[in-house]
Amino acid sequence: MTTAQVFYEEVKTLLGALMSTYDPPAHVCYRVGALLAVDEPLEYTDVCVSKADDGTVGDVVVFTSDRVIRARFTDPFEEDFASGDSCSADVSTWARHDLERITIAGPEGSNVDQTWSADQGELWPLRAFLTLHYSQPPGELVLPFHKTAPTVIRQRFRAFVPSLLEDLNRLT
Repeated sequence: MTTAQVFYEEVKTLLGALMSTYDPPAHVCYRVGALLAVDEPLEYTDVCVSKADDGTVGDVVVFTSDRVIRARFTDPFEEDFASGDSCSADVSTWARHDLERITIAGPEGSNVDQTWSADQGELWPLRAFLTLHYSQPPGELVLPFHKTAPTVIRQRFRAFVPSLLEDLNRLT
């Protein structure tokens, strides 16, 4: 399988866990695949899609061992795609070692005291987020994308957090 196909399957798995039947646009997967080295393992992937008036909007982030790749896209309804007013996508990558700090703070309704009042074990707490502050664009990245993610996604994120902490210790 190509890196784009591996990425596509990973995103489909996550969307399935979120009970979504949405298929990520192929052109977004190929763009992300173009920024992945051949056989480069994906350490963590998160995805968020939602319906908008003119189609679907999405945000996907992929962490490899050394880099972060983020794809933000708008996927128009089928008739708009066929007419040539195709999806817009912004895909960028930056070094994981550009992580300067991590904060547990957030918008109203998240990271409240009750959320952090009990040990969650191997699960990331519901309505809890980390803000990753990078020295390069995008600047800030808030993860995980979903406030009420299912157990499998909460487990994956909790298992990934130590890797983020290691990023703080990397030398540039």
